[in-house]
Amino acid sequence: MKKKHTLVLLLLFVLLLGGTGCSQNDKTQAKEEQFTATVETEIKKKANKYTEKEFQTADVPLNDFVQLTGEITRSDGDETLKKGDRFILKSGSSNYQIFNEQEYPFSIGDRVTVYGEYYGFIKAIAIEKEESK
Repeated sequence: MKKKHTLVLLLLFVLLLGGTGCSQNDKTQAKEEQFTATVETEIKKKANKYTEKEFQTADVPLNDFVQLTGEITRSDGDETLKKGDRFILKSGSSNYQIFNEQEYPFSIGDRVTVYGEYYGFIKAIAIEKEESK
């Protein structure tokens, strides 16, 4: 009888530990998502809009946060872009090299607004897809 009681307590202890671990992971993930949303919101507030001419004549300061809207025309990856893929955004008559830092997948042909840091190329911190009409 004593072995049965010990086994039940051991199983109960393991179940309690397992449940606590899952909820801790959920809390950590929620905090990471909240942090990411906060960073994206701040970047959107700080991002400056520049004209096509300003981009082409190097009048955009390096490391400035920028906003650029256009169509994804090419990618180093597949038709569907993933985090880490590089793509070309056509805005006006110019093409811009963008490095995707988003988890959300985008596709060639999507119209998007990119918010990111300018290095001669743009490291996209946030990307918003325009809804199809």
